[in-house]
Amino acid sequence: TRDLFARNIRTPDAFESHAALCRSAILPHGREILQSAVPVFRAYHDSIAAVCTLEASHRGNRPAREYLAALRGEIVSLIPRDFLVRCETDRLPHLVRYLKAVTVRAERGVIHLEKAWQKTAEVELFARRLADMVKSLPPFATEDKSRAIVELGWMIEEYKVSLFAQELKTPYPVSRKRLEEKIREIERMA
Repeated sequence: TRDLFARNIRTPDAFESHAALCRSAILPHGREILQSAVPVFRAYHDSIAAVCTLEASHRGNRPAREYLAALRGEIVSLIPRDFLVRCETDRLPHLVRYLKAVTVRAERGVIHLEKAWQKTAEVELFARRLADMVKSLPPFATEDKSRAIVELGWMIEEYKVSLFAQELKTPYPVSRKRLEEKIREIERMA
């Protein structure tokens, strides 16, 4: 709907013209979105199933259950109900990789729980900074600053991949230092 119909149409002629243009694009565009989204749905299902299985097998281990519950929360925040509206189509393959990274984190985390919590605490520092930036972003903020904050969020997801599931690779180098530089860059923006 957003891709095809979110237009500023003010006359009947403009409406008719746009309708004629969109008529033939509706089904192909819908198929394209579906093809992009299906791998995300599968990865979401696989991640949730893996966490549920681990929760069941660690029923008596409260620290492991707490860790897995935190990961379940991350899965849900990665793929909210309106993720197809929030995410650009080219971001969807990355979501699949992030979900696989959560599965790897869960599997390794229950084995090496203390180490997993330490890495999680490191990521949380950046996640809190991001949340503060989002919360304090004024309505008159520049488009560049808003985009930079979104980019920081994706950088944090890439950082999680690099910390917890290096074998899944990141498309660009990301480190604590790069995240701190990005935060400073955003803070300097108007």
